[in-house]
Parts: sequence; structure tokens; C-alpha cells
Amino acid sequence: MKKILLFVLALPVLLIAYLLIKPSPIKPVNWQPPMSEGLVGGFAENNRLSQFDVADLPNDYGPESMALGPDGLVYAATHSGAIYRFEPNNPKPEKFVQTQGRILGIDFHPDGRLIAANAMHGLMAVSPAGEVSTLLPADGAPKLAYSNSVAVANNGDIYFTNSSQRWGAEALGDTFIASTFDIMEHRPSGELFVWTAIAQQNGQPPEVMLSDLCFANGVAFDDDENLFVAETCMYRIWQVNKTTRGVSAPELVDQKNDQAWPIFENLPGFPDNLTKGRDGRVWAGLVKPRSPIVDGLADKAWVRAALFNLPPGMQPIPPHYSHVFAFMHNGEVVNNLQDPTLAVPTATGLLETDDRWYIQSLTGDGLIWVSPQK
Repeated sequence: MKKILLFVLALPVLLIAYLLIKPSPIKPVNWQPPMSEGLVGGFAENNRLSQFDVADLPNDYGPESMALGPDGLVYAATHSGAIYRFEPNNPKPEKFVQTQGRILGIDFHPDGRLIAANAMHGLMAVSPAGEVSTLLPADGAPKLAYSNSVAVANNGDIYFTNSSQRWGAEALGDTFIASTFDIMEHRPSGELFVWTAIAQQNGQPPEVMLSDLCFANGVAFDDDENLFVAETCMYRIWQVNKTTRGVSAPELVDQKNDQAWPIFENLPGFPDNLTKGRDGRVWAGLVKPRSPIVDGLADKAWVRAALFNLPPGMQPIPPHYSHVFAFMHNGEVVNNLQDPTLAVPTATGLLETDDRWYIQSLTGDGLIWVSPQK
């Protein structure tokens, strides 16, 4: 009995020694997050997302990105790589096309093509007839290890994000795993690109607007074509001047400038998709809430490295909590929908149609919507 007791007492010591000795797959750095203010002000807790309707998405799940097409149909990109379409007020989805990989962001070009950010394979285009082509391959120049989101301007300029140069979705076989590696490591390598219509026509490459973003994520315009981009692991959303080129984002954080500036620097969660709304609104999804454990480990890089040797289910991933909000270009929060009941699975954004607000979701089994709410 004494030997058994000694063995049990020694297990935690052995586990700690194992975690410290075993090489970690990530090389974290220390950083200092802003102190979380919680769900206050425009983000005050509510249950406005708890009452919803859902339509079946046959044999698929995860309508991560949605866009309203020029034909009046809603298009939704799912986990399987398929893109579905359906009438806004009659969500009976039909498969439009299979792209392979994982489409995380879609938007329509003025010429009718659907531009898609494929985390596995780069930037793609789908013709109105359903013909799929690759515009910028993941292994080309620039190297797009993790294409994430896309927004197309009225003049045909394409703006898109590459979340990480360090951790690729295809290389790790999963978008969530790759994002976890990048966020826990916290070595900013994300980028915001612009591919002007002129450059597209002349066969020229896209240009970097902002570099060194810590997991560059959603990108969107408002009605006036003000440009916004989400920086997930800094709890931050930027507004970016469309003329900005080749600037390192961290150098601009504390500067007064006309190139790019944060309009949110201390969000109560990790920002994901950004979607153009109506009446000047832009919608943002907070894919995970702030976590005291994650923030507390920010200046303990060696602990984060050791914890990454644990199985995924034991790593300090924040809990599920669905939260979307809308803001104006001046940073005013004008709508705020939350689901404390955890009924809505992993909301990542929102698409407005005339009579319904569709919830984008990383893991949802169906098409979820709520009635428009003031």
C-alpha cells in the first residue's frame, strides 16, 4: 500500500517533468494582454441569440461564411468544402459547387464570380456557372499558408487575409488546430493583402497592406467602403486606409496616423468573421470569449509550450460562448446578440438579409437564423 501511495503522489511530478522535458511543437513568446473589462457597455450580457430557427444542412455542417449573391440567393461555405445556396426566406439549401479544402471567407466580385478564401488551397474563384479556378495557389507567391477571409471592393479590388505564415491549415490538416498553434504561440505573422483590379489584369501579384498581425482574420467593408480587419489573438479590430502598403501592424498601435488604427483594442472575446451589414453596420463574431487562464499565461511562454504537449482536450482552450455584434466606423457598438444557453454552436459572424439574420457557425449542423432585432 505504501508503494502504491508513493507512486500516486509521484505521478504529478512525473507528468510535470514530462511536459517540461518533451520538446514542444510551438515556440511561444511572452506578451501582455489588456485587462479584460468583461461584458459591459455595448457588450452587456443578454440572451438575444438564444431564440432561433434552424434549417437542415444535409450531410454537412459548419456554414462558416455566407454572402448574398447578385441573384438574390444566400451562399454558404461549409466544412466539407462545398458551397450551398438557398433563398433567404426559404432555406432549402442546394449544393452549388464542391471546392475541396475549407472555405473560410466568400464575397462576390462585380463581374459575378464568387471569390473564396480556401484555408487549404489559397484564393479561388467560382463562376456563376459553378466553374472553380485557383487565382492564387497556397504554395505560390505570395505563400498563403492559411487564407482566411476576403472582401471585394466595388471596383473589383480584392482584399484578403493570410492568417499565419508559420502554421498552415493544410500542413496541420485542420483549420482549428492551426489557429490554436498560432494563437498560443503568439508570434505575429498574419497579413492583409490587396490585389487591385489593375494588378489582376496585368498578371501582377497582390500587395501586403499590413503585416505582423497576430492571426489575421475577418475583413469587410461598410457602406462607404471603409475597410476593417480582425486581429484575433490581440482581441483587436483595425480600420485600414485602402492606400496603406507594406506596414507592420505593431508599429501603428500607439501612433496617430492615417494608415491603420485600432477601433477596438480590448474586445471581450476573440474576433473572427467580419461581414458588411446594412445602414453602415459591420458585423463581427467573437468565436471564443476571453479566458482568465489564457490571459494569465500570456507572460508565461514556457508554460504554454509545456501545456501544448497535453492532449487537445486538456489544453487551455476557452469555453464555448456564442456572441455577435455590430459596429459603426467610429467604433460605436450598435447591436449585440449573445447566447449564454450555449444552444447556438460556435457563432463566427452574421449575414443580414431583408427578413432574417443568418448566423455563421464553425460547427453548426444547420442554417441558423434569428429575426432582425433593433
